[in-house]
Amino acid sequence: MEHVGTGIHRASLVGHGNLRKLVVGYENRPATDAELAEMGRILGELLDQGALGLSTGLIYPPGCFAGTGELVALAGVAASRGKIYTSHIRGEGRNLLGAIDEVLHIAVEAGVRTQVSHLKASGPANWHKIDEALAKIEAVRSRGFEVMADRYPYTATNTGLDTVFRDWVHEGGSEAMLSRIVDASVRGRILEELGEDYPADRLSRVMISSIPDGPGKELEGRLVTAVARERGLDPHEAVLWILSTCRGEASAIFFSLSEEIMRRVLSLGWVMVATDATAQVAHPPHIEGFPHPRGYGTFSKVLGRFCREERLFPLETAIHKMTGLPARQLGLARRGTVAEGHHADLVVFDPATIRDESTYEAPHHYSSGITHVLVAGRVVLENGHLTGERPGRVLTRER
Repeated sequence: MEHVGTGIHRASLVGHGNLRKLVVGYENRPATDAELAEMGRILGELLDQGALGLSTGLIYPPGCFAGTGELVALAGVAASRGKIYTSHIRGEGRNLLGAIDEVLHIAVEAGVRTQVSHLKASGPANWHKIDEALAKIEAVRSRGFEVMADRYPYTATNTGLDTVFRDWVHEGGSEAMLSRIVDASVRGRILEELGEDYPADRLSRVMISSIPDGPGKELEGRLVTAVARERGLDPHEAVLWILSTCRGEASAIFFSLSEEIMRRVLSLGWVMVATDATAQVAHPPHIEGFPHPRGYGTFSKVLGRFCREERLFPLETAIHKMTGLPARQLGLARRGTVAEGHHADLVVFDPATIRDESTYEAPHHYSSGITHVLVAGRVVLENGHLTGERPGRVLTRER
């Protein structure tokens, strides 16, 4: 990556899903002792090569098939090297509290520095659970365990449309899932469970954000319920039709979060600001689909709306949540703060004008008010224009 050149620094975690896919596959069962040992060996090797920690995505296959004991063992490998464990926990809706209990159990049992990714309660029926979830985290933190979290400043999530299915539907991988949703012997069960988890009114707040080139591409930017009406389908049938049409490759935006909870979580001292997004490019030929605006506007929205306009917290607090706090949590020395001898990674912006410009309907817009960006002391953005410099590095704890 450094040979090709990049305008930004990058760092990586070891994905538990990749470990499980490599060693166990998409089988819905516990790993054997030998398989767990092999996953631990590979993880240790990658951590020693410079990965910053272990990450889990427990709503996604094949990670969703792992038991808590497996996660404790692997998190222990990270802990033995002073690395972090980050978790997109097992559920953020009806099973939020159980998922919080699990990640905290892993933090305590493995003695590992832990990050709860994108802390939230999904779906109005579950918003009240945030009080107990936060209390559980605070209780473990009060015992001296390093548990922190991150959050983006939006009230919609963005992930694969197929996450609406329960774990068993994903067993065997994508092709097996696609076979099940057209199999008359199990299709009824899938629809019944989908109806329980996602009533029709909830699907009215789900928008297709991206589909690869091919069948279904024209559905980007459409609500699931609008597609259902056009095709004369029940909304739940429409979900299955969309996924069948695009071979399971649909991403969706779920409008399911609370504005009040989002502000409350962001205000906590142990919660940092994060995008949960990839870098976006707002000019052809890279403009594609309807990506979540968080990829363009997360930091400028916090600085402009929440700091300048709403005074949710001071500017210096917001900046620390974006820089020094995550650098410390990841173990990146001499980064995230402006000090003599530290790395010169700097963003120059106007606090009076910075604002997000990206929306769900028109996402491909850069933020305003950012004038210059320096990476490793070299100017990569000058007066709002890219310079062509590519001084980015692959970051490890040693560099």
